[in-house]
Amino acid sequence: MLVVDGLKLYTRKELASMLNVGIATIMNYQKKGELRSVKIGKAIYSSEEALRDFLNGRIPELRDRNKAESKQVIK
Repeated sequence: MLVVDGLKLYTRKELASMLNVGIATIMNYQKKGELRSVKIGKAIYSSEEALRDFLNGRIPELRDRNKAESKQVIK
């Protein structure tokens, strides 16, 4: 974990361990924008706030888009 000005930032490996998923899964969440991230140097981090938002489903644009996509699949 990296702390910058009181902001906790987690690496993909740390997130994968906390959520009991693989690093590839974390990468997928970040790539799709479901888990916000930032690149610092060569490493990619997600903040504690981004993790909370992800866990609470607070990304309305993606949630709405996913609902629309699932309705299309059902039809």
